[in-house]
Amino acid sequence: MSRFESPLAIAAREQGDNPALLGNGIDISCTRLAQLVTATIARLDDLRINPGDRTGILSDNSIEQVILLLALIHRGAVACPISSRFPDRTITGVMKLVDCNTLVVGPAESAMHQLGDVRNIAVNSIVNLSASSSNSVDLPEIELDRDSTVILTSGTTAI
Repeated sequence: MSRFESPLAIAAREQGDNPALLGNGIDISCTRLAQLVTATIARLDDLRINPGDRTGILSDNSIEQVILLLALIHRGAVACPISSRFPDRTITGVMKLVDCNTLVVGPAESAMHQLGDVRNIAVNSIVNLSASSSNSVDLPEIELDRDSTVILTSGTTAI
């Protein structure tokens, strides 16, 4: 299998304290982002979200969502962002269509959507922005021979 070093690991090593994420009072360095993603990968492992698993994400845009997406990609899981504007019936249908076995929900979405027997996990229970900054950066190499994460945006036509 072909593998390559994580671009985030390279950025942490080469750019260190330079900003990786900025906005609305957020200033996260390349090293800190890599530490947060490393910690989130460990949490995904604890929750048994494995390589190849399709994981739905129902969350407004947030820093936690970015970290979760990066962690899922590094873990080898498939991230399936779903619009929180969809009604519950549509969300459940999308989950079944793409065979998602877990749905990660943001704080606002957990109160809005009741999806029955779908495993719901709050994004804040996976991504911990206050995790120790002494955590090492231990990002796995990324395999090329695996399922992909495709993120549809408002400018994308899904077929």
